[in-house]
Amino acid sequence: IGFAMCTCGQIMCIRGMGPATCPTCNKECNFGYSDDEGFDVSRARG
Repeated sequence: IGFAMCTCGQIMCIRGMGPATCPTCNKECNFGYSDDEGFDVSRARG
């Protein structure tokens, strides 16, 4: 289990590689592993 970012900008939990549906925009995304790319997550109030 991990997390990923949809193209709409929402961060969501995923169960690994493969398809996952974004809870915000309902788009089905397909996730896999990447060696070079990542993103920073910061904590905020809300």
